[in-house]
Amino acid sequence: MKFYFKVAFSLAIIFYSSCSKTAQEQPNDENFTVEMPALPDWIELDLNDDGSVDYLLEYRIWDVKPINTSEGDVIISGQITPNGTNQVLVKNEEPNLFLRDLNEVKETVNEPLFWDIGDTRQFISIRNNSEGTWPIEWKVNSNTLHSTYFFGLKILNDNKSLLGWIEIELNTNNGSVRLINKDTL
Repeated sequence: MKFYFKVAFSLAIIFYSSCSKTAQEQPNDENFTVEMPALPDWIELDLNDDGSVDYLLEYRIWDVKPINTSEGDVIISGQITPNGTNQVLVKNEEPNLFLRDLNEVKETVNEPLFWDIGDTRQFISIRNNSEGTWPIEWKVNSNTLHSTYFFGLKILNDNKSLLGWIEIELNTNNGSVRLINKDTL
């Protein structure tokens, strides 16, 4: 009986030590960290310089939980949010940062381009994994990597529209956005 007790006790210790993690343990992978990234600063954008905010370049935390569970992923995203009825130029089946040719910013566009009415458009994000750790780099919402990215914009005011664009730079180390240039057409 002592033998079985020693074997059971030894197995319990082995099982406990192999399954438990201390608070000091960190992932071996250099591409992940245990700390949640800080939220970058927002930018209020007045495209036509009339003193009112036309768009926000903002950050949100999304808690994505599968149905009937208490745990889930957390996503932090940077997004452009139109104020009021203002719009953002988008392209079907493309990431939000697709625009390279500013000649595509027109009042009337054809498929696959369209003006999106009042929806937020994500430009950068980061998501934790099943272990709760975070990647060290943010993901840019573009099929191709560039030093800067563009958004086509449409301001609607008093049945008139004003077209414009912004050029942004994204930092994949901390997720921040920097406004490089803006103009109206």
